[in-house]
Amino acid sequence: MEPILYRVTTAMKKLNVCRATIYRMAARGELELVRIGQRATRITAESIDRAIAAGKSSSEDRPSEKAAPGERQRKGGKSPPTLSPENSKDHEARITALEREVTALRKLITKFNEATDECTKTLSAPASRHRGGRPG
Repeated sequence: MEPILYRVTTAMKKLNVCRATIYRMAARGELELVRIGQRATRITAESIDRAIAAGKSSSEDRPSEKAAPGERQRKGGKSPPTLSPENSKDHEARITALEREVTALRKLITKFNEATDECTKTLSAPASRHRGGRPG
C-alpha cells in the first residue's frame, strides 16, 4: 500500500528536483503541502502524481533545452549579452578599476593582520593576577 503523504525528501526523489523547487511548486499550487504539528511537512501523493502526469516537475527550474551544453539560460529566456568592440573598452576599464580595488583591499588586510598580530602579542604577555598573594 502506497502512503497518502510523502516526506519532502521522497517527493524530491520522485520528481527529481531539489528541496527549493518542491517549495516553489507548492507556492505555485502544483503540489499540496500538509503540515503535521509545528515542524513536519508532508506532500500529498495525489499532488505528486498530478505533477508527474503533467510532466511539470518544474520545467522553468531546469536548464533550457536551447541552452548550450554546460550553460544555463537566464530567467526569461534571455541569453547573456555579447561583448561588442564598444562594450569591450568599458569592460576592460571596469576590470582595471576592480583590480585596483582588490590591490587596495589586500593592502588593508595585510595592515589589519599586522595590527592584530601586534595586539595578540601584547595581550598574551603573562601578567600576575594578584599582587602579594591571595586577595583578602
